[in-house]
Amino acid sequence: MEVILVKPDRKLGKVGETVSVANGYGRNYLIPQELAIRATKENVEKFASLKKDLEAKNDKNKVDAEKVAKTLEGKNLTFITQSASDGRLFGSVSAKGLAIELSKLTGTTLSYSNIKLDDPIKFNGVYNIQLVLHAEVITNILVIVAKSESEAQDALREYLEGDKEEDDESEIEAAALAAAAAAPTTDAASDAEGTDADSGHAGE
Repeated sequence: MEVILVKPDRKLGKVGETVSVANGYGRNYLIPQELAIRATKENVEKFASLKKDLEAKNDKNKVDAEKVAKTLEGKNLTFITQSASDGRLFGSVSAKGLAIELSKLTGTTLSYSNIKLDDPIKFNGVYNIQLVLHAEVITNILVIVAKSESEAQDALREYLEGDKEEDDESEIEAAALAAAAAAPTTDAASDAEGTDADSGHAGE
């Protein structure tokens, strides 16, 4: 079926675009969630008159999302929970729970749908969670789950140190590749002769 997007979608397109989607996806998700309307002749004409208002609303939503992303810069979220000796939680941290705490942190109401979390968090640790605040505004936040504040701080420090080591290794690899690319190329025949000579000398 064909639908007209009334809200932007990262995969489908921008506000006002007419796209083809599976019937079930359109009927059961896009239309009920007010993300799109059927692309009937009547709706096409109706949408033309509403397009400017919808685009203006989308622009405002994007600006608001950018402000939320700015608020989250340099911040993380900590959950102090009860857990077993192996780190398994007596319960879990869900996308809904994250949304509630993030709403408190930002002063803006966020939904679980803004949080890319396939499964609830069931173990202590540090998690880099993606937040989709708008189709064009995506950011990340570190979520620390631990038994105490001190353990949370230790876990975060270890995580950040691990990230730094990976960055350092990447820089070393990049420098090595750059040096190899910049090194002068030696004639193959000369290389072969030099190798034979060196080998012979070493044998002596």
